[in-house]
This record gives sequence, structure tokens and C-alpha cells, in this order.
Amino acid sequence: MSFHSLPIALGSLFSLLAGCFIYFSNRKSQNNISLSLFCFSLAVWLFGYAAAYSMKLESWGLFFCRIACTGAMFTAPAFYHFSVSFLHKKNEMKAVKIAYSLMLLIVPFSMSSNLFLSGVYKYYWGYYSRAGALHPLYLVLFFGFFLRGFYLLWRKVKSNTLAPTQKARIKFIFIAYIIALAGAVDYIPKYGFELFPFGFICEITFVIMVAYSLLRHKIINVRLFAARTLIFLLFYVPYLSIPLWLSFLTKTFFEKHLGQLWWIVPGVLSMLFATTGLYVFLFLKQKIENRINAKKLKYLQAISDFLEDVKNVRGLKELIDLVLTRTTELVGVNYASLYLFDRDENLYILKGGRKTGVTLDVNVENTIPADNALMRLLAEGGKPVVREELQFEISESESVFSRKAESEMSRINASVVIPSFYHKNLIAAIVLGEPQRFRKMWIPTSEFYRKPN
Repeated sequence: MSFHSLPIALGSLFSLLAGCFIYFSNRKSQNNISLSLFCFSLAVWLFGYAAAYSMKLESWGLFFCRIACTGAMFTAPAFYHFSVSFLHKKNEMKAVKIAYSLMLLIVPFSMSSNLFLSGVYKYYWGYYSRAGALHPLYLVLFFGFFLRGFYLLWRKVKSNTLAPTQKARIKFIFIAYIIALAGAVDYIPKYGFELFPFGFICEITFVIMVAYSLLRHKIINVRLFAARTLIFLLFYVPYLSIPLWLSFLTKTFFEKHLGQLWWIVPGVLSMLFATTGLYVFLFLKQKIENRINAKKLKYLQAISDFLEDVKNVRGLKELIDLVLTRTTELVGVNYASLYLFDRDENLYILKGGRKTGVTLDVNVENTIPADNALMRLLAEGGKPVVREELQFEISESESVFSRKAESEMSRINASVVIPSFYHKNLIAAIVLGEPQRFRKMWIPTSEFYRKPN
């Protein structure tokens, strides 16, 4: 492996592992599928060029350049696929399939003819692909799919249907893929300009951003796995690559003094780095796990204290006040209220509310009809309803029912509504307001919450 191949090979491995992690996190999600396909395409692209740079025979250099180009071409439809699935643009899924099909049609010509790839250049870093006569046509398709995906994201950001958090999330995705697209600078050397293709840096940055985003937003039951994966990718793999770098830099020196035994030095270094790296990796892993577990223990202790306080409660009003007080403290919201079902009135009646540190005045009756869209959604779904997620799901939907539920959440200033059941009947709903500033709100989702049998 040549000196120029090593960072690109590491980028390929990084992309492959990230793609596997994303896919197996949720194999049924179109978002995960499209994002993992993008990472797999990056992995093939970078692997192909890492191999091509190391080849001494032009025929092998050309073969691996063709593999690299094949991987690169599928990043465009994969990004378009992600934009469509992320924005719930079901009417554009046919166009996504056409995008994949067009790239598949190009593959045989790219791998066996000179139409899209006419040969290779011999640059100072190794063999690199030479653009063929129809390569500009391919570029039109490539950038066309990317531009369409960016246009969909930009139009959604400019719309007035998004909550601030949703808008920030889309902006993050937009920036991450802009960085990934910047890797297209690697097309310049294909036209005879001897500019080192540093696009792999953009792709590694993109994968790191995606990995961070997954770790930041993943639910608690995969945080430990994600933390271990990131430590391994961001520390252990680069750390173990140091002896390889040193061997490339010092090969000539040690060959001069040790002859054919020059490999002993990088071999010993590799063993030392592997041993010390393992201890450092385990140390960092333990620190991260302790930090994550400390948060869980804090919640458990708070819940234990709450259960102790419940024993001393006298009366429903006191219980409601205690529940709402602890809810605002534990979850980190600025407002919480409780609606109880009144069978005679067939209404959910506001029984108590609390702002952060302040009890609300609940003398004015506030009710929600039992046949209200929000209450029906809670009763039928059996899980908490998050307003932000509901807004995002209905932004491209014609569902009147979902829109009514979201409208009702807006009316009662709810960010999250959590149902409570008794014998399969919805008897109460806890309404949570917006999260407090500088605090992250933990929200129980469908993966943690099941409707009772």
C-alpha cells in the first residue's frame, strides 16, 4: 500500500462500518437504508482508489479505478433517495427508482468500455481515472440528482410548516451533504489536471457528522453501542495506523541500516501500539459508559425518591401536584399538566398544572372532549404523541385527522402528550410543554412505551 493510499483506505473502512451501523440500527427505515447506501457507495469509491494508487501495473490500476467510479456514481441517487424519504415525498419515489436505474445502466459501460472511463493517468500519487467522451453526460445526471435533493430540503426549510427543531435538523443534513458533495472536487483530475484528489477528507467529515448525529439523537438503549463504535473508529483505528505511517516514512532509512530485516521495527511498533491502544481504548470506553450510566442512575434515584414521597400523599390533588412537580424536574420541561377522564361528562378535565417552580391557577375549567382527535390518537396508538414528530409526518400528508390532533396540541400548548391507561381505557393524559433552555428533554417513545394488555 502506498503512502497516499493509507488515509483513503482508512476512510473506506470508516464509511463501511458507519454504513453497517446505520443499516442495522433500523433496517426497515428508508432513511437508514438510503443513508447506509450512501456510506457503502463511499466505501467502494475510496477502496477503489486506495487500491489503484498502490498498483504498479496500469491494467490493475484501471480495473480499480473503474470500481471506484462505480461506487462514486451511486452517491447521487442515494442522497436523492434520502431527501425524498426524509421529507416523506412518496410521490417522488418513482423518480428515485429511475435515478438508481440510470446509474445501473451506466455501470456495464463504465466497467468495460471507454465511453465513460477511457483509461488512466499516471500522477505522482498513482493511477487515476481518465474521463471518457460520455463522462460529461454522467456528470449532468450526477449533479442533477444532488441538486434535486438539495432543492427539496431547501424548499422545506423555507416553508412555514416546520418547528424550529425540525428546521435545525434539516439544515444540519443540508450542511452535511454539502460537505459530502464537495468531494466532487475529485472529478477535476479526471480531465488531466494534476490536483491531488482530497475529496476523501470531505467524505470522512460527512461520515463523522452523521455518526455524531446518530449518537446525539439515538434512544438510550443504543447509546452505549454507539459510544463504543465511535471510540473505536475515532481513536483505536487511527491510533493503530500510526505504525503504518511511520513505516512508510522510515522505510528507506531502516532498509539502509537493517537490510531485509527492516520490517522488524514497524512490526515491534505495531505490537506496542496495539497493546497500549487497547488499554487506552478500554479506559475511554469505561469513562463514557460511566458517564452514560451516571445519568441513568440519577433518573433511577429520582424515581426512587418519588416513590417514597408517594407513600405520604393524602388526597388526589396532592398526588397530582407531586406528579407534575417531579415531571417538570425530571424531564426538564417548563410546563406540565394533567387531564383526567370524567365518565359522566365524557370529557378530559384539567386537574392540575405546574410551571417550573410555580403552581398554575387551574380554577378556570379547561376540558378536552373524549372524541377529540388528539385523545383518539392517544387511545388508539397507545404511546406518547410528540408534536414535533406529528408536524413532520403530516407536513406532506392530507390526513385531516392528524392535522386536527396537531391543532389540538397547539391549542393546549403541548410539546408531548403521554397517555395513561387502566384496563385498556385511556383515563388520563399528561401534557408536557417546551423543554427548558440548555436542558435536553428525554421523551419516552414507542420503543419504551407499550399499551397495557
